[in-house]
Amino acid sequence: MNNHEIDSKLDDIALVQFVWKNTKLLTACLLIAEKALQRGIFWPDELTFDFLLTEDDRNCIGSAWRMASKKLAIIEKTGSFRRSTGNNANGRTIFQYKLVSRPLAEAFLKRYDVEKYKKLMHPQLDMFHGQA
Repeated sequence: MNNHEIDSKLDDIALVQFVWKNTKLLTACLLIAEKALQRGIFWPDELTFDFLLTEDDRNCIGSAWRMASKKLAIIEKTGSFRRSTGNNANGRTIFQYKLVSRPLAEAFLKRYDVEKYKKLMHPQLDMFHGQA
């Protein structure tokens, strides 16, 4: 399988996930964009997607990175890579990313209201909001 065939297959997978898990995939993309704005240059294991509970849901993470870089063009790989130190990562290789377009990332976050989607993915947090 060549790179074009692999890219095409991964795009198909991302499309299926977007159709069936659009809220989870969109939320993951929003978190990636938010991190890019905060840090400029960052590693994927600096983010947690704890709202993706099942193995099937966790498969959306790769699609979210792909969409944020290839389709949304908010981030891109820097060329640096290392072993992940994240939980359950099993030391897999990860690539460093950088923010490509601040205006595009800001517009994306504003359009979809990142805070709304965070609350949607963590409804239990609203129960404790404002309580000490």
